Amino acid sequence: MPVVVEAYDRSYEHAPSRAENAYDRGVDNAEAAMDARMGPLDGLWRLLDAQGNPFAQIALSDRGGHRPVEGAWRKLDHRAPAVPVMEVARGTNTLTLQIGESVLELTTADSGWVGRLVEDGQSAPARMIR
Repeated sequence: MPVVVEAYDRSYEHAPSRAENAYDRGVDNAEAAMDARMGPLDGLWRLLDAQGNPFAQIALSDRGGHRPVEGAWRKLDHRAPAVPVMEVARGTNTLTLQIGESVLELTTADSGWVGRLVEDGQSAPARMIR
């Protein structure tokens, strides 16, 4: 028989059991171990223009080591679909992403990466941050 919310006068959930706590710890440990294996580029990034306004998002999968970085980007100002990152070239302090016909050339900075986006023959300043 259903019970309405107003009928409750205590906690809505019971305290987790030992098994539930152990399971949660296992999930947390597995996630932390996977994160530790991932490279520094892994995750969701935002691209900012010269005025600091976001204009695109880039999702990168960096599995660490010498494995290739994969990803996709999506511009925020239109309804264009996500475009795969075709190639990623990493140097000690440089990063170049080939995205369709566009090229994003970056160098390391205090809080992310700075450089330029070359699109349709036009070059514009860009900053990539988390």
